[in-house]
Amino acid sequence: MDAFASAGSRPSAIAGQLKKRLGENSGAIRVNEIRYVAQDGEGNGDSLQTQLATRALGADAERIKDWLNDPQKLLQLIAAAEGADRGQAGERAAPGNVVLQESDLQSVLRLLAHLGKLAPGEAPAQGDVREQLSQAPIAAQALLQQALANFAAQSSPSSSDPNLLVKVAEHLAIQFALERYEKGEVRVHAVRELLDRMGREIETLRKVLREHEEKMGRAGMMVESHADILDRQFWAAVPENGKRAVLLSPDAWCIPPRNVRDYVEQLLERGDRELAASVLGNYAAGVQGEDAEARRKTAMGLSELAELYGWAEAGLLRDAILRTGGQLHVEPGMELQTLLSATLVRLGQEAGTRADFPAIEQALDCAEKLERHRPNLGQDVRRRIGVENRLRKFIGDALRTSSVPPGFLEFLQREPRVAADELAAQYGRCLRREQCQRVVELAQALGNDGAARLTEVLRSHPAGEAVNTIALLSHLDMEGLREWLPQRLPSWGCSAHDAVVRQIAAGGVSERGRLLLDLLDSFDSAILPGALDEIGVSGDPLAAVRLLGIAEGDLPDSASPYLQVKAIEALARLRAVQSLPVLEELLTSRGLLGWKHPREIRIVAAQAILKLDPTFTLPAGMGVTAAELQVAPLDPEPKGGWIRHRRYPRIVPDREFPAWVDTGRGRCPVIINSLSLGGGKGIRDGRLQLGAEAVLDLHWGLRRMRPQVLVRELGSQEVAFEIIEIDLEDRSRLRRLLAEQMQNRAPGLLLRERSRQAAEAVTF
Repeated sequence: MDAFASAGSRPSAIAGQLKKRLGENSGAIRVNEIRYVAQDGEGNGDSLQTQLATRALGADAERIKDWLNDPQKLLQLIAAAEGADRGQAGERAAPGNVVLQESDLQSVLRLLAHLGKLAPGEAPAQGDVREQLSQAPIAAQALLQQALANFAAQSSPSSSDPNLLVKVAEHLAIQFALERYEKGEVRVHAVRELLDRMGREIETLRKVLREHEEKMGRAGMMVESHADILDRQFWAAVPENGKRAVLLSPDAWCIPPRNVRDYVEQLLERGDRELAASVLGNYAAGVQGEDAEARRKTAMGLSELAELYGWAEAGLLRDAILRTGGQLHVEPGMELQTLLSATLVRLGQEAGTRADFPAIEQALDCAEKLERHRPNLGQDVRRRIGVENRLRKFIGDALRTSSVPPGFLEFLQREPRVAADELAAQYGRCLRREQCQRVVELAQALGNDGAARLTEVLRSHPAGEAVNTIALLSHLDMEGLREWLPQRLPSWGCSAHDAVVRQIAAGGVSERGRLLLDLLDSFDSAILPGALDEIGVSGDPLAAVRLLGIAEGDLPDSASPYLQVKAIEALARLRAVQSLPVLEELLTSRGLLGWKHPREIRIVAAQAILKLDPTFTLPAGMGVTAAELQVAPLDPEPKGGWIRHRRYPRIVPDREFPAWVDTGRGRCPVIINSLSLGGGKGIRDGRLQLGAEAVLDLHWGLRRMRPQVLVRELGSQEVAFEIIEIDLEDRSRLRRLLAEQMQNRAPGLLLRERSRQAAEAVTF
């Protein structure tokens, strides 16, 4: 003090100076510090508290990292500065009675930022640090001391945290914002602004982490801003009732989406779906708020929270879409229009992902309404929602469920043409009859528009597309099939005719036999045997008249006797008892040099007679063995669940069965692994033209057969072949080969199992 310096060392002089300076009635004097030696210039400003702090900090106190990273040592440094300042500033109000202002907190944050600027290893000017600490408001010092005390209590005596200053600064900012919010001094939307101001002060401290952040950024990782970090920490500190109150208030849009997500997910984990739905519903209401900033933030938040709206409760997603679409329709600002349209697309896509058909319908309604006033924007929204691209999956999933999902039929009815095309394609992939029936029910729900679309495709589209409509149209518009198929068939090739027969058979309607009979003269001759097989399994007794004529030998132009064999087998399958006289004549008639009809005709006639009249006894000397009769056509199984019926039993050869397939493009070896009177399967060894007519060159011992076949692919190397033409002598040789194999092989090797046969892609 100046009184001591000017008075020298005499007590009387010192007393006179004190009275002069302090007055006569100044009371007692308390001495805080006595110095007995002169103070040198280098240590000017250092107090006893500073020396004590230095001793407490240890011999290595010259290094910053020793005291910047230790809350205990920082507390001692602040205590030293506070003691020195108390002697200079006189009496102060107690910290508990002082209201902390934002400016006070910012001064502390600036102080911590100043400390953070010191590079590791740099010797701090202790007087400078002490001066800044002493100049901070007493309330701010108290808040800082309390924060350091909390950190010190949670850490071990020897612990060191290189991020201590950052954590202390964040803690102070969060506590200050939370107290202001709980006292009602700021509303929730102003908290973010407050934290942003605090974040700018703290940003300097984060420079020690900058290198790490840059590495994360180069790796493509997101680095949060300090304001976002403070905001997240602030939300974590808000009590449960405070979170619930603000999320159910009109200010819910102020809460960042990640905080909303965390809270809602906690509610769902606790099973409180009602409150979760209330929170999400209230948050979505902000998209129609009067404030543009509220609409902007809510729109962005809805995009981030879309999956929660689809998960939390039925109807929430639809409501969010309705609100967003309604606001988009009236939104004046171009920027917000763009943002709202992106939100509508995101919500619509989430509805598609979850197959929430009421929500999908709502999204499409919004797009259509928007399209009437803003065509380009409405079309863009509809395209980006992309529900048409998911239609195949929707229909496939609906077919696999026990009941049609709610809203699915109404969804299909919005796009009957697209839905009809996809349903026709799905029908072609069905294997079970109940699946087909579900497809038919969905197609019938489309009304006349769906049937009209399929008829249009049949009438005017290329053969590949037109054929795919036939099975479904046989349920929806049989008259359309009868009108247009005869007109289209002459311009189509053999493979298309084959597909037509298979589609009509897959349709499974009772009128399919008569339809095939009507088209018989339009089919390629190679397809006629397969058509007669399908007529036989149709169960239509009216088809017997035409079949009986073919069985007697009245063959279509260019048809071979093999078609006569097929007609006889079809009559047996139809149980056409009126054909018995004709069949007996075929079996027993003789000519001058022997039997009038070929052996194969007589065998199939005998099999048909025995099926129609089990009491019939074959005349002696017929030359037909029981083994040959055993290789017989299979009857359809009306109650079977599969859409295809196996026509003949198959056998597995007892050894490798080599064959060759000759096409116009070359010869391909095949190893036969199953065989029947109608065809078989094998593994090809090379390239093969599929879907085309070919000759199958079969060698078995001394037997050689060369039937004409249609080749179809079953797998990567597996092929199926259907016999479309075979010499009757070759067919008898094939029958004897199969009979021998059936006698020599165990019953389990006969492929008679209906489920296995019907599940395969071929029926012969």
